[in-house]
Amino acid sequence: MLTNKQMQKNLKYYKNYYTGEIDGIVGTLTKTAVKKFQKEYGLVQDGIYGTKTDGKLVSVVKQCQKAAGATADGIIGPDTISAVKRFQKKNGLTADGIIGTQTLRKMNLSTAPQADAEVNWSEVKYFEKAEFQCDCNGKYCDGYPAEIDVDLVELLEKARTHYGKAMQITSGLRCKKRNAELAGSSPVSKHLEGKAADVWIVGTAANNAALVKWFQAQPEVNYSYTGFGAVHVDVK
Repeated sequence: MLTNKQMQKNLKYYKNYYTGEIDGIVGTLTKTAVKKFQKEYGLVQDGIYGTKTDGKLVSVVKQCQKAAGATADGIIGPDTISAVKRFQKKNGLTADGIIGTQTLRKMNLSTAPQADAEVNWSEVKYFEKAEFQCDCNGKYCDGYPAEIDVDLVELLEKARTHYGKAMQITSGLRCKKRNAELAGSSPVSKHLEGKAADVWIVGTAANNAALVKWFQAQPEVNYSYTGFGAVHVDVK
């Protein structure tokens, strides 16, 4: 989850929803900005910045960052603002760093980029969709209780290229019932959202600390750990 200050900053520089001070205080202006964002993306308009709203905001900001040539981490800071200004200047727009309607159009994202882009599996080199299928084997779901996150697949492709060895997905998507069966699994696991995978690089140690360290150095990664016979990674 973004901090209150970072949430305000994202909502300020994404379509200028938030117009107040970046102070971390969730007052009327902040709640109004959140409601406007929620309305645009079909979320419950309660003004509460919860996990679903956070996921949408981080996702749309990542798309804008990619289009501007900035690091796609979903966090708007000085580097993103500078990249947006350069993009705006290059495209004959007012270089104010605000990702508004005209900037979005130049980014080919229209006025409301899709937050949940689907993976184009024909362009994925090393993995197949079936490798991420929930392993309840049809007992509780059809294997795909959620969309597999684009950033997760791109991250694993990058890791596969970096290490030059086959990578096995030991756990990808999980439905709620299957997740509940697994000892130690969190009820809010990123596996439920298609944002996490447990992996093993074939021919290496199952508890690969070096892979954890590599994952942790990637800007799109939220968390990575090992110690259970594979390496877990999830994205923001």
